[in-house]
Amino acid sequence: MKTTPAATKNLPKRPADVVANIGVCLTHQANYLLDRKIKKLENDTVTKGGIKEQMYRARSQHRSAR
Repeated sequence: MKTTPAATKNLPKRPADVVANIGVCLTHQANYLLDRKIKKLENDTVTKGGIKEQMYRARSQHRSAR
């Protein structure tokens, strides 16, 4: 993506090491959030079953409700 002078004139100029540190921080935050999501999905699979088990349970409940 090409930036235009109008889009960058209000941005502060930051040294390369500061920009690199921001990138590292954002990478760590994304990694933390992904780790939490994976743990939640693992826990849901253990407690609620896998997708096939959930689909089977939903079909069975729908059929018995008729």
